[in-house]
This record gives sequence, C-alpha cells and structure tokens, in this order.
Amino acid sequence: MLCLAAEENLKKVMPSSLDYQIDCCDAGSWNGYDAYNIFYIYNSFPKTVIHEVNEKLCESVKKRHRKVIVLYLFPEFPEEFAKDSRWRLLKKGFWFELRHGMHIYESI
Repeated sequence: MLCLAAEENLKKVMPSSLDYQIDCCDAGSWNGYDAYNIFYIYNSFPKTVIHEVNEKLCESVKKRHRKVIVLYLFPEFPEEFAKDSRWRLLKKGFWFELRHGMHIYESI
C-alpha cells in the first residue's frame, strides 16, 4: 500500500524522464544499498532497524567506496549515526523545528 502511494506521488512530481525505483522491503535486511548514493530516512523505524540500516550503509561504502548522503527527517535515533565515526554531520535540525527537523550525514 505504501509503495503504491509512493509511486503515485512520484508520478505527480517527477519528470517522466527521471529513472527511479521503489523497493518495498525490510530496510534492515535489504541488500540493495550498493546501487545508491542518497538515502532518505523518515522517522519510521525502531532503533534496531536504524542500527541495521547504519551498519548496512557502512558495509556498502566500505565495499564500494563512494560518497553517501543520508537525509534523516524527524530523527528519533540520530545517535546511531552521530556516534559512528564513519559519518560526518553536515546539518543538524534545530531544537525548535518539529521533531528536530532533518539531520544530514555524509560518509567519510
């Protein structure tokens, strides 16, 4: 259901020439991280899944060295990225923004 909604929303706002893919799966066990450089995480995962995603992303960067950007909107568990020396915080949401806005991390 969520993937169908995402597909419909993308059709409304993205040019038809843009190539994209929507994968419906468990983010913590997904193995497609190597193909992408930008990841958008909305605060929808429990802490264990955010931890698994962080580990998978770091493994992916180690295997296929590249710059990776993580956009973490309304971060509930930003410490999972902040405590990891493999990430640099580029932008931290402000305390006064709704649920601390967006944190942006880049791989080191």
